Amino acid sequence: MTVAEKILWNELQDRKFFGMKFLRQHPLFCVYEGRDTFFVADFYCHERLLAVELDGKIHDNQKERDELRTHLINTKGVRVVRFKNEEVENSVSSVLEQLKRILTQT
Repeated sequence: MTVAEKILWNELQDRKFFGMKFLRQHPLFCVYEGRDTFFVADFYCHERLLAVELDGKIHDNQKERDELRTHLINTKGVRVVRFKNEEVENSVSSVLEQLKRILTQT
């Protein structure tokens, strides 16, 4: 796990966050160009059909790929929310507040 993943996992694991069950490194299956494929979500809450992705620097160079991935996951009825690693590392409380708003909207 990256530093950011460790920080966020510490807050999400064991139903610590609003009693929601989050899984880490969870595969999400879909069909792309007629073939079965899957993506691994950094964190996933099945109760709210929410995938949480943490983006490091590499994601600056793969925006189109990330957009396609998000679109394919959305077609399965799963909402994707993305945070930059720096956001988690520098202000996990702000990230958690945003997640709280998202969880209470659904």
